[in-house]
Amino acid sequence: MSYILDALNKSEQERAKKRAPGLTSLHGDKASNTFTLRHFLLILLGVVVVNLIGLYVLFEDRLTAPVILDQPSVTEQKTTPHEPETVEASRPAEPIANATEVTEIELAEDEELITPPPARAKNRLAIPDFDAVSLEDLPANIRVRLPAIEVTTHIYASDSELRMVNIDDVPRFEGDILTTDFRLLEITETGIVLEFEGYAYRVNVIDDWLE
Repeated sequence: MSYILDALNKSEQERAKKRAPGLTSLHGDKASNTFTLRHFLLILLGVVVVNLIGLYVLFEDRLTAPVILDQPSVTEQKTTPHEPETVEASRPAEPIANATEVTEIELAEDEELITPPPARAKNRLAIPDFDAVSLEDLPANIRVRLPAIEVTTHIYASDSELRMVNIDDVPRFEGDILTTDFRLLEITETGIVLEFEGYAYRVNVIDDWLE
């Protein structure tokens, strides 16, 4: 009988345990839940602390880091001492003997070799064919109206370009117009040939000077 009662009691106890959890199981679950939340909070706090420490270290390095300014690089140039140059004293130029006389002689020779033709007047015309007569052979009405001239210089040359006379102190050449209807046709060995109103006549300058 006792064995049967013991078996019944055990079965009743097992049923009671299955129906309501005991104090041990309740405390065990609460303890496990409390442990899990505590660890989570600790881990979260640790992460926050680590982040704060990292931020502090980072900003502290930036604040305390020395500011390096870029400075222009200065390249050292090695200067070699210049050796003094030896300058030979130039000898004074020897004076040219009689330099003035030599220059004057050369200029005189050049003037003899090259004689430039005198300047030509702009009012020079081509010389037409003419048959000159003496002054006495001109018609009387022409002779009384001839312009008075004075010849002070007479130069004759085989080259007609080099011939020249001074009429009233003005250099004149063959073909020059003196006034209206009056011009110099030719310069001869003894005088000149003039044309007035279509009449050509000769004037003997040398004979007039000799007289």
